[in-house]
Amino acid sequence: MASQRLIYEGPLVSKIKSIKLLSLSTSIAGFAAQMYIYRKSSQEGSKISKLTLVISSTMVLAFSLTPLLLNSITKRYVYQLYFNSSSKSFTAYTLNFLNQPVKTQFTKSTLELAPVASPFTTILVNKKPLFVDLKEIKDPEALELFV
Repeated sequence: MASQRLIYEGPLVSKIKSIKLLSLSTSIAGFAAQMYIYRKSSQEGSKISKLTLVISSTMVLAFSLTPLLLNSITKRYVYQLYFNSSSKSFTAYTLNFLNQPVKTQFTKSTLELAPVASPFTTILVNKKPLFVDLKEIKDPEALELFV
């Protein structure tokens, strides 16, 4: 059995992981602060106004949407791509919402180049958009299967 060899490493993966972690952390902190403000405002004699509650709720909503927006963009980013030369198959690794690896296996028959150039999509695997910088693929045999 032939082993897979690494043919591509996404150069931005450490930055993407850090940004997603920071965004998720600020969302959790925002939810905690919102719960504190809400609890204090419901106490008798509270000086926290309804306007303060509306403003803090709006900010928490914005903070909670940021990780979702980041994930919708970064879930396509392939941070590692392996090639098995004997079976002519590929294994791509992307990140899920919690920065855990997601494995996608494919062959030439399920691969197509994106019909429209996009900053977030270069290939489609079973109609799933993925981003791989094709210029950074280290193996000429594997690169030939992409084009």
